Amino acid sequence: MWICTVTCTSLRCMKRTNVYIDEAHDAQLKEIAARTGRSEAELIRASIERFILSERAWQDDLEDWPTFDSGDPTLASRSDEMLARGFGR
Repeated sequence: MWICTVTCTSLRCMKRTNVYIDEAHDAQLKEIAARTGRSEAELIRASIERFILSERAWQDDLEDWPTFDSGDPTLASRSDEMLARGFGR
């Protein structure tokens, strides 16, 4: 089920979903909502957004790392052996 809301500046469509949380998290969520004047749903959406952005940033960081192709498909499985040989052990 999709729920669409219209505000003065935008049309925002959201999919309804259910989330199961334990009692401790539920109590903490209710306390934060009451203290901040925000709805529980708003806090959950903000948390999901932060999580997605952090995951995306992590992936972006990984894409910037250089890659190396040794031409040897077994090199990764023999890394300890190769390092020992390289350091003269």
